[in-house]
Amino acid sequence: MSKGSLFFGNARGKLGETVFYRAGGEQRNRTYIKDVKNPKTIAQMTQRILTLNPISLFKNVKQIVQQSFTERKANQSSYNKFVQENSSAKKFFITKAMLDANMCVPFGAIISKGAMGLSLEPTLMVYGNGGSAFGLAVFDSAFDAKKLTDYTGLSGTGVIALTSENLVRVLRQTSVVELPSKFSVTLVQAVPQEYELENGEIVEPWKLAYKIISVDGDTYTENTYGCSGSALNGNLVVIPTTSNAPLADSNPASHIAINLGVNAEEDVIKRPMGIILAFEQEGKLMVSDSTITGNYKNVGVTPVRGVVSAFLEGNAVYREAMNQYGYSTGNALNASSLVSPTVPVTIEGGEGYYTVNGAEPKSGDYKVGDVLVFKPNTGADLSISVNGGAAVEVTSGSDWTYVVPSSDGISISVEAAA
Repeated sequence: MSKGSLFFGNARGKLGETVFYRAGGEQRNRTYIKDVKNPKTIAQMTQRILTLNPISLFKNVKQIVQQSFTERKANQSSYNKFVQENSSAKKFFITKAMLDANMCVPFGAIISKGAMGLSLEPTLMVYGNGGSAFGLAVFDSAFDAKKLTDYTGLSGTGVIALTSENLVRVLRQTSVVELPSKFSVTLVQAVPQEYELENGEIVEPWKLAYKIISVDGDTYTENTYGCSGSALNGNLVVIPTTSNAPLADSNPASHIAINLGVNAEEDVIKRPMGIILAFEQEGKLMVSDSTITGNYKNVGVTPVRGVVSAFLEGNAVYREAMNQYGYSTGNALNASSLVSPTVPVTIEGGEGYYTVNGAEPKSGDYKVGDVLVFKPNTGADLSISVNGGAAVEVTSGSDWTYVVPSSDGISISVEAAA
């Protein structure tokens, strides 16, 4: 029998064949299913594996993503919002070993979503200069080179890095939105890695690196994080309209970009990037909507699909990932895997304020029926949410028990206050 009131949106429990519950501050219902048959169908396992790539993406850029998804529900963590934005439309598969190694497939990943009202997605291109070629990520959607009017100190030709005294001036003058005294530009770059599948085939998943340029008045600082091998230690560049002539009023800028450090078309495709613009306005953090690009210009080969084909459904990485969950390459069910089915459980937030089963909280595969006991440290209170649902408050001196259900995946978000 249900409790509460349907009219006031607080009903809970079972009424006939309908189960009422609240999640995300809303009244919801679902159909009661008495017997769940075949909890590990191919379709269900495919959906489970699809969650691995967004989780690995989050691990790569956790520090910036925790601040870059400002438009979310009050009880929704940055992790849950990120996975929500990057799960349904992304069809790339990785293995558990790739997840453990922080490898991912980044094309089209949404890395920020805010109130700025500006959608940013770089374009990657090959730029010719006097017989040489440079791979570039151009940021026309954020910095319009045509707005540049002061060419003092920018007399170089080709791909010339902005010096420190010119960087802030160029960013301010070319920005497509009015920038306050303080703002930041975050550049995210994907770096291909080598990974050997069990059948000996070599594929190239990616890791992510990112550089944060923080501007305050006429000065700036920059810090680079993440994997090695990126081109982010190079500075932003101004591209002249005519590549073999100096920048000047008579030869104005065509793009603001970053040199990718490669020149072959196939290597340019393998170096997708993202850019995030952020600043405070009237006490509120304003963040752009930003996507890691799959857009290319002046590239003659077929972009993207060729370099990600191994990670699409039915192909090599998908087959190996399915094998890990109990399926043969022919998609035949391995009955022995059903004896102890597992569920990927991600535990995020509240670091250092609590334990799970007496130890540091750890994400990973848990068996269905495993009991997880969350216990706050002395003097700490917890707020725990499962899959973005209503938060459970756990005070110091008490604990909260969670039994892992049969599911395609569980995310547990913890917030703590000392």
